Amino acid sequence: MARGKRLSDDERAMIVNAYKFFLKGRQEDGRVGGRTRELVHQCLGTPTSTVALIWRAYKTREGADTSEAQVAEERRGRPRSYEDEDVAPAVHDYVNKCNKDRLPITAQSVSAEVER
Repeated sequence: MARGKRLSDDERAMIVNAYKFFLKGRQEDGRVGGRTRELVHQCLGTPTSTVALIWRAYKTREGADTSEAQVAEERRGRPRSYEDEDVAPAVHDYVNKCNKDRLPITAQSVSAEVER
């Protein structure tokens, strides 16, 4: 890989997948010797420091994704009284009408129109 070049998403995924492969091989039979970073370096030619940075970023994102999913499941606050898909056509029609008549649009006026 070229020195100083920003890695694409595909290249990052390749490094992560290679790291997972060697890590799994080491955990299963223990015959794979050497550090995982070194093995990825030998396989792909990516510097070990880059492999370490990408793996650390992957592990950080992986933990963040699970926590966001848990928060989304809990959904705090008052339950919605309507679904977005049900209200969207009314809001769209009201905004088009106001634009055609050159009237100002505020959140309060949209809310009042939707409640009707």
